[in-house]
Amino acid sequence: MGRLSPEKGVHVAVAAFARLAPRHPALVLELVGEPGLMPYAYLACLPRTPALEDALAFYGRSIGARLYRELLLRARAYLAPILAGLPPPVRARVRIVGAIPHDRLPAIYRTATLLLAPSVWDEPFGMPVIEAMARGVPVVASDSGAFAELLDGPDSERAGVLVPKGDAQALAEAIEALLADPDRRRALGEAGRRRAVSRFAWPTVGQCLDARYRAIVARAAG
Repeated sequence: MGRLSPEKGVHVAVAAFARLAPRHPALVLELVGEPGLMPYAYLACLPRTPALEDALAFYGRSIGARLYRELLLRARAYLAPILAGLPPPVRARVRIVGAIPHDRLPAIYRTATLLLAPSVWDEPFGMPVIEAMARGVPVVASDSGAFAELLDGPDSERAGVLVPKGDAQALAEAIEALLADPDRRRALGEAGRRRAVSRFAWPTVGQCLDARYRAIVARAAG
């Protein structure tokens, strides 16, 4: 769920799914969001890691290739080569839902067993993660930016599972472990729901923001 672009690690999710699909014939991967490429100039300014380098490869190695892929190929520059490498029976179980209105998101979350958030850059927040938590959907995410803060905690309040960025095998193993353990999925989902309601409901966020502004004004007033 979210923008379907390289920094979000969709290629990692697809690679993990390809490992799992032969053993789990009912498993389906849904990609929900607007597909495309983020401006290369933005990502190129970020600290380089192996996981980010893998994502940048989808933009091409020359300025001409980058412009062609960003401006003309757009979604095809990213999703097409990923999906083309899958066996046809596996490819048929990857559903590109695309962008949908916000009022349809709850129905998507209701049908989900897990939410995958395998970003390869450092996420500043992660709205889909919070949305999934609010619906009681357990999350498998990369150890990327804010995800650890959103999901981690004591065992009784842990809302999801973290895996290394760009590691499709670790992602597949985490997914498979949760598929085999409905009790743990339920516990993670319930913990996520509690955390989302207590920390991220709009009244709580509004009160926190109001308190911050008041503190800033008070300090400025001396």
